[in-house]
Amino acid sequence: MMASNDSIFIIVEGKDLDRPFYDTAVGSSSKIEAAGYQIWLIEQIRDDQSQKAAGGKSAVLSFYEYCKKRNSLTVYSGSVKRVLAFCVDKDADHISGGRKRSPHVIYTCCADVEAEIFMWGDEVRALGNALGIHRALSLALAGMLGDWRSELAQTWQEWIELCCLAKALRSRCSVGFGHRSTINVNTFGALDARSARNARQLVIARGLYNQSRSGIIEAVVAARVKGQFSRGQGKYLVKGKWYPGFLVWRISNMKGAAPMQLNGAEKYLAKAFLGTLDPAGPWVKHYHKKFEALL
Repeated sequence: MMASNDSIFIIVEGKDLDRPFYDTAVGSSSKIEAAGYQIWLIEQIRDDQSQKAAGGKSAVLSFYEYCKKRNSLTVYSGSVKRVLAFCVDKDADHISGGRKRSPHVIYTCCADVEAEIFMWGDEVRALGNALGIHRALSLALAGMLGDWRSELAQTWQEWIELCCLAKALRSRCSVGFGHRSTINVNTFGALDARSARNARQLVIARGLYNQSRSGIIEAVVAARVKGQFSRGQGKYLVKGKWYPGFLVWRISNMKGAAPMQLNGAEKYLAKAFLGTLDPAGPWVKHYHKKFEALL
């Protein structure tokens, strides 16, 4: 930092999508561009003694705590100010707890970077690129899909609540944001009430708290999730890794849709949407505001 002319040093958690996503988000700010910025993977930063590096959200937040304790979140070289920014996925921290309160820790608006990409990307162009179809067909397909982001959120509302509860209870089990729903028929179908009851019992049984405390946490989580859905914001709790499978499933089950090649489409969708992000779109305002405030 001290040897550089750049003002903002951005630490990100993900390998594949985070750097180009944040480069698009902050690079479109003339103020940030003029100040200069660098984007670093947390895995590029090694421990001084062991020379080991770690990845992921926990590593980013650990490095934040390290720098905070050493009063190095902001450093000066003469009158020149340089700052660190730690970018992490919001996940459901505002529901289950654990969110850091610092201007140096910047959370995504959606659950994670991948969800941001699917939320703000141009679906017509992205579907066309990922599926190898012409624009007219891609337009028709997007129209048939409708609001697929909210549809997945509604379909998996119970699963999302259970994932939030598992995190809040620190429950180690098969329920969590790293997994697709196991309580919906054939993954994306209707809710299976019996499976949902069994999953809830498992989450509570594997939690770290006693019955009384677990009951209080369960009620709080349920109220927060319900509130977010009632405000029409349930889709902001959907993990980005869930979207590709759902999109392919929806398209494959459409009646009247033109035949198209879906084999392997899941792995191309995220990067296809990434390539369609508009750096002048309204979504960048959240990031401009957060990063510019650090200058």
